[in-house]
Amino acid sequence: MRHLLLIFFSLLPGALSCSSSVIPKVFHGTWDKNDDACRAQHSDMRLNIRPSAVEYWESSGTLIEMVESNNRSLTARFTFSGEGESWERNMTYFVLNEGNTLVQALDDGSKVSRIRCTVQ
Repeated sequence: MRHLLLIFFSLLPGALSCSSSVIPKVFHGTWDKNDDACRAQHSDMRLNIRPSAVEYWESSGTLIEMVESNNRSLTARFTFSGEGESWERNMTYFVLNEGNTLVQALDDGSKVSRIRCTVQ
């Protein structure tokens, strides 16, 4: 019995950390199609990623749960709102080029690439 309790308590911290869903820090920041778009006041390709939310040009999403993540990719479920509507959607992102390129995989199999904005 004592052995089972040790196993249970050794697994507990991992289980608790899974419940506190946050987007990994490597994804945080402002992303856009190129340096000129990063410098512009507005861009329809701009994406801001924070610890628990994503913001696009006409919509924003609040993190519901992380489905899968590591230091290079993530799939997460968000509740979105924009233009008077709301919906839920899984989003998949990859970081490449030492964290300077973000690729978003779309439902139709296509991909959208953005660079990390260092100057805004």
